[in-house]
Amino acid sequence: MASDDREKAFLARENVDDFLAEEKNSSLFLQQFGYLKKENVEAIRSTMKQWPKYMSLTEAQVEGAKKSLESEYHDPEFARIISNDVDRTFLGESVKADHKRFLMLLKEKFGDYAQSMSYVAGLMLLGLSPAEVYAMMSIMNDDEKYVPGHWKAKAVPYATNAYVFFHLLSLRKPEFVAKLRSKGIMPEMVLQKYFQGLAIQVLPLEAAIA
Repeated sequence: MASDDREKAFLARENVDDFLAEEKNSSLFLQQFGYLKKENVEAIRSTMKQWPKYMSLTEAQVEGAKKSLESEYHDPEFARIISNDVDRTFLGESVKADHKRFLMLLKEKFGDYAQSMSYVAGLMLLGLSPAEVYAMMSIMNDDEKYVPGHWKAKAVPYATNAYVFFHLLSLRKPEFVAKLRSKGIMPEMVLQKYFQGLAIQVLPLEAAIA
C-alpha cells in the first residue's frame, strides 16, 4: 500500500471496496447489522469528521501526531500481544499491518497498552486519518475528562471506576448486583467493553458513530 494512502482514513482509501467486503464480518464490526456498506461511506465519514471538533483538536496537535507516526517502534513482547489483538479486530492483512504499526506507536507514547485500544482506534480510523486518531487517543489517555489510566495493563483507574459503578448500581438494583456477585461476576469483568472499549462492541455501529 502506498504510504500516502496509509495516511488516510480506511474509508478514504482507494481500496475502500475491498475493505468493506473484507471487514464487514470482522470482530470490530459484529454490531454493524448491514450498515457498513458503500452507500453509507460518505455519511459515516461526514459524521466522524465532527469528532475532532468535539475534542477541540488543534492543527498543531495533528501535525505533532504526523511527526510521531513517521517513526518506528519495536518491542518483541508487545509486538506479539498487539498482533494477537489486531487479529481479533480486523481480517485484511494490509489493514492489520497498518493497525499493528499504529498501535505499536501508541504503546510507545503511552508507555503501556490495553486490548481495548485496538477496538477504539480501529473504529476511529474508519473515518479519520491516523494522525487525527493518534492525537485524539492521546487526549483521551491523558485528559481527566476522558479515560486516563484506563488503557494500562494494570488499569487501576478503570477497576476503581468499575467498583464505584457497581456500588452505585447496588443502591438502585441491589438484587441484580447481589445475583452477579453470587455468580462470581466482578465489576472489572463486565464493564471492560463499556469503560475501556467505550461501548464500541456493544452499540450498533450506526449508534456508536452517531
